[in-house]
Amino acid sequence: MKTKFLRKTVILFGLFLVFSCAQDPIFFTISTEPVPEKPRIQGSPTNMAVFRRNDVPLMYVASGSLHWYGKTGWDSADYRIPQPGGKIIGLAATNTHLYALCIIGSGVSTVLRRIGPADDQWQDIIVESQYILIQSIFADKDALFAGAMNYNGIYGIRYLVENPTGPSLQLLNKETENTEMLSGAARRGGFHYLSTRGKGVYKVATDISSVEQLADLDSVDESRRNRLFMGMIQLEDEKIIVVERNGGAFFEVQESGFTQIRYSDGKTVTAGRYSTGALALWQEVIRDDNGENPQPGVKKMLVAGKQGGLYSTTTSSSYTHGYVEFELNPDGSLNLDPIRRDNSPSITVDGNTDRYTATIGKHPINYLYQTSHEVDANMIFFASTQTAGLWSYRNRTGGLQWNAEK
Repeated sequence: MKTKFLRKTVILFGLFLVFSCAQDPIFFTISTEPVPEKPRIQGSPTNMAVFRRNDVPLMYVASGSLHWYGKTGWDSADYRIPQPGGKIIGLAATNTHLYALCIIGSGVSTVLRRIGPADDQWQDIIVESQYILIQSIFADKDALFAGAMNYNGIYGIRYLVENPTGPSLQLLNKETENTEMLSGAARRGGFHYLSTRGKGVYKVATDISSVEQLADLDSVDESRRNRLFMGMIQLEDEKIIVVERNGGAFFEVQESGFTQIRYSDGKTVTAGRYSTGALALWQEVIRDDNGENPQPGVKKMLVAGKQGGLYSTTTSSSYTHGYVEFELNPDGSLNLDPIRRDNSPSITVDGNTDRYTATIGKHPINYLYQTSHEVDANMIFFASTQTAGLWSYRNRTGGLQWNAEK
């Protein structure tokens, strides 16, 4: 009996050790999860846009109503700005105006409004006939483009025109009817490049004298140019990158077309299973020995939002969302060394990948943005999640962490 009891005890103890060891990573990840904060800006916030209001650079974001952020924190009375009215669903900024796309009433009607650096009221932008339901807006230096839909559900692209009677949105030309939704804008040389969710990329002369849909340089199949690009970003070396929805493949936009980006060993550069379209440039922040006097560092990354699949363990399961990071070279170009292919967040979270997984990694992200040193010396990294409000990466109780911005 004693021998039998001893044998059972040894077996049970061994199973306990195996089970405990198998669960250590799970318990560790749980232990690194900070206490969730209640977001100041709830729901599904818009993109972030920086605009100089009374010569002070501020970051603007909205979730229904407009909020502003700078060195004095959130919604400072010193930089108060009137609300544009309606429910804000998109922001954009040029050198001269901040633009807000608003839903009015309880229907689907939208209105585009703008305000200047010292204006005390918003100005409506006139929309010409057809394609009057503005769905998205993007500023490209001094130009503004809008993705618009008509009442038949067909998309077109509009651009801002300054008229003696006031600003208006006009359709580019017949080439940009039935374009699918506009998803990004960038300028290089004498051309604007516009990405869409279903018709690839359009190249538009800065004087709007020519418009053409770019080809897929990797394929002779004309239909391949009609790709669904979720977002667009321009790197410091002026290269323009777009990201595809399914598979998250990165493409470089050239003058004659776009081509898939590959590592030096031929493998494709991707954001993950699905791309959300969130794209941002990130730069490290260096502090002194006392953790003070923040300054821009040397390391730079390209960050891209993703939607992953269901990740399961023996005791729990969760979705792998959040973002991935890609190293940039000193000149701002994308590092295509295959040794850098593991793009799980590490650099942007100070090596605390497990804490990242337990926080922002659970949420799909629509927009990402890091403030400049001019807006906030700490260069806070922000994320607009799909349903969990506005988040930020900053020093809180328990250390540096992603959590809801409060």
